[in-house]
Amino acid sequence: MKSNRIRKSAITTFLVAIALLMQSSLFTIQIAQADSLDFTHDWVGGTNSVITIANDPKLEAGVDAFTLEMWVKENNRVNDNRYAASFWSSSVFGNYGSPIPGSIEWSLNWDCDGFAVAHSGQSCPYMAGRDDPAAGSLPQHDYYTMFTDQAWHHIALSKTAELGEFSFYIDGLRVSHSMSDNNTWWLAGGDLKIGTGFDGLISNVRFVKGQGLYTGANITVPTSKLTTTSQGAIASNVMLLLNSTGSSCQIEDSSSNHFTIQNAGVVCNSATVATTYGVQYDNQGHGTKPADENIVFGQSITTLPAELDDGYFIFQGWAETPTATILPEPYTPTSDQILYAIWQDTTPFMCGDGTYQVIAGVATNGSTCTGSLTIDSSATAIDFEAFMGSGLTDVVIPDSVLSIGER
Repeated sequence: MKSNRIRKSAITTFLVAIALLMQSSLFTIQIAQADSLDFTHDWVGGTNSVITIANDPKLEAGVDAFTLEMWVKENNRVNDNRYAASFWSSSVFGNYGSPIPGSIEWSLNWDCDGFAVAHSGQSCPYMAGRDDPAAGSLPQHDYYTMFTDQAWHHIALSKTAELGEFSFYIDGLRVSHSMSDNNTWWLAGGDLKIGTGFDGLISNVRFVKGQGLYTGANITVPTSKLTTTSQGAIASNVMLLLNSTGSSCQIEDSSSNHFTIQNAGVVCNSATVATTYGVQYDNQGHGTKPADENIVFGQSITTLPAELDDGYFIFQGWAETPTATILPEPYTPTSDQILYAIWQDTTPFMCGDGTYQVIAGVATNGSTCTGSLTIDSSATAIDFEAFMGSGLTDVVIPDSVLSIGER
């Protein structure tokens, strides 16, 4: 090479937008209506709103498969100690003086400096964030405080069979897990209590007996009202489906069992349960359009869609604005958000009778060049063999080039 000049023709960055699809405008938020039940608790005064269903074997899974799920939104941490509240428990009192019924029977409650699933006289056999959690799970202690964000959270327990796999999910992520659960899930002869010691909203409580509806490290969180057949449930296996209807707030069991609901102070609330952000992909002429998807509030896209390179257009990744840096994964949307897929144009530059490229800032592949060449100012470096064997007579190097490769 003799010398170098430059002709500016910077690599063009092409953007592909991920938009949130809307029927009447750009975005729509999908909402699962709550039919929410509003629980209050006065620890000092001793008053507590709670729902009770009389003991029945149909409300116990025993050692077999089952699924228990619900949506929960805490309003106030009424007693910030070992036993704050139980979303689901037996009326049988727990050990060591606990004022909360069912503390170590079948129960979902805060305990052991975290969020616990208790059963069979064991206080904390499964702890969120402790027992073989999936990647992305929070530390155990963080699940003690996460509900204080006063946002809706989906909770699910799922066991596949006798001695089968057990999974505990919060907001679609498996936070506790066992490949073989040999425990007995029962109420120890007591009545079922929902909302004991809890101040907040509970919605869509569903107990499915004989089916573990959820497996895997991540599940799709329901974004519409649960039914006796949604998420693959068999209607005859749904033992309890708690709903509230009508302006008079009639709380009822929508399963075929139609259990009598004993209501002590629980009222209806029209609060919504789940907000999802619809995601639409628009490739603007490059690559293949990925399938549209909905992301529930608080959930993450573990891996953003991968795009194959399209000729000289090289896929770089996704960004929140056309000039932002590439997003790391997993990505958690916090609002309606357009993402931009960055395409790097590596279309060759002409150089006499040949061509060369600038790829990721490096001038290269110029062995066919002839005559006089001014390297494009988009280049910040020159590959050692970029113009090896070419017929160039002189080369002008722009000030943007900071290095030239060496053998």
